Amino acid sequence: MFPIARAVAFALLALSFFSVAQASVAGRRAATNAERLARGLAPARPRRLYMGSRTNAARAAPSSVPGTTHVGILALYATGSSPTSGATPVEWMGYGGPVAFSQIAGTFQYTEPSPAGSVVELECTTQSGLRLGGIMPAAHETLQLSASSGNSVKLTSVGAHTDAGASRGAFNLGQYQVGYAETTIFSVDDTGRVTVAWGNPDGSTFSAPYLVLYAASLYVTGNIAGFVTAMGTSISSITVVDMYFIESAASVVVY
Repeated sequence: MFPIARAVAFALLALSFFSVAQASVAGRRAATNAERLARGLAPARPRRLYMGSRTNAARAAPSSVPGTTHVGILALYATGSSPTSGATPVEWMGYGGPVAFSQIAGTFQYTEPSPAGSVVELECTTQSGLRLGGIMPAAHETLQLSASSGNSVKLTSVGAHTDAGASRGAFNLGQYQVGYAETTIFSVDDTGRVTVAWGNPDGSTFSAPYLVLYAASLYVTGNIAGFVTAMGTSISSITVVDMYFIESAASVVVY
């Protein structure tokens, strides 16, 4: 009889200790991290070792905070389409010209200007001293870009640097360059679309409305029909495109 009574008493005592321990653990868990830190304790271990929700949506367009440095690649879309339309880029911009795959596209960066919409340089991030620029062939450096002519400027990476609105005397021959170049000529809007403002030799600035893919090169011009005539080609051999700056980690259709 006594052994049974002792066993029952021992069981009740153990249950009592277990209840107290459980209450103590619950109390410790219920304490906020602020209370724990005030008592010199470490923060409580999280109950779930995962995040219930996470937002990681990439931006196709850059933010517009002045001074922000943007890094990304340049995608060429058939005119009228864009990253947000779900279209596939026609080509991408490499350091020497257009390329067929995003994996071999050049990486460029620029600093968000103030005021927004001002022209900027697109610097090559992996090729020191190079930046995207427009080259006017040396033999034609007096030609003007205009809406009424087929004159054009080729876009490629150059070693020169010119400020916005630089005069002809500021143009210089840089690394890998034939003819004079302008580099601070690009504007990036809040959708990421890149446009070109070319400084003519007479001091005027022309916002070239067309980007044209032709013979594995990218050109800017003010007149499509005139461009075709000047190049001695046909309209079917060119592709008019829009260029978009795709910030690093942004989501677009690639191939």
